Amino acid sequence: MKLKYHLGVCFVAGSLALAEAQNNTSSENQILQDTSAAADDQVEEAETALIEPTDADEADIEAIDLAEDETTAVVLPDATVISNLFNGHIEALGGERALRRIKSRVTKGTLELADTKAEFETHQSKDGSFLEVQHFPGNTIQTGFDGEIAWKKAGDEAWESLSDNAAKRARFFSSLAGILDWATFYSSTELLPDTEINGRPAKVVVARTFSGEERRIFFDAQNLRIVRIDEDAALGDSGPVSVERYLKDYRSVDDVVVPYLEETVFPTSVSRKTVWSVEQ
Repeated sequence: MKLKYHLGVCFVAGSLALAEAQNNTSSENQILQDTSAAADDQVEEAETALIEPTDADEADIEAIDLAEDETTAVVLPDATVISNLFNGHIEALGGERALRRIKSRVTKGTLELADTKAEFETHQSKDGSFLEVQHFPGNTIQTGFDGEIAWKKAGDEAWESLSDNAAKRARFFSSLAGILDWATFYSSTELLPDTEINGRPAKVVVARTFSGEERRIFFDAQNLRIVRIDEDAALGDSGPVSVERYLKDYRSVDDVVVPYLEETVFPTSVSRKTVWSVEQ
């Protein structure tokens, strides 16, 4: 009887101990679950905070972006900008290789000045020599350059040799690839403030020759083509006058881009040179 009693007591005690252990285990599991859920909530809140920045965070980000812009902004020296403009213009014309590949060019068109209209044809060769013939009513004017001497002839008059400066000018502007020598043709260059030509932004460079001539060259800021040149030009016996030359209607001819329209604005008149055809 006592044995049964002890066995019953032991069984009850063991059951109670097991129940208590199970209860403790359940409590611990509940605590762990509650702790894990709380941790998950904290992670979710942190992620939300990262995904949805506050106004203060956005202000800090904007300040950092501005600081980076100020740090990374690079201001190029004027000499580098000018070099980039001329070299960019060369690329806009087709590139150095394409320009040097041209052996000759014959250009034909019309020249209009006031009420006078003439036909012209220009012959250019790779060595820099050229001949332009203008057929006015009752008169023919020829201008040429043989690589050394520049000359002019009107009608039946004798040939007239032009100045050395005119020869140098002819060598640069009449050469098929003269623009490639811009760095040696001009003794100095200066970058001026930007402007607009025909409603488009333009870069402006003052270029001076070794003989003292000065011209302002306007580059289209987007395609880098030269769109205007201001300079002093000789006009008969009246001496030099300020003129503006506008280069327009650029077209591609055998991988090289050529202006088909040139308008020259004089103090009291405007001349218009329109190209019909270009053969290379």
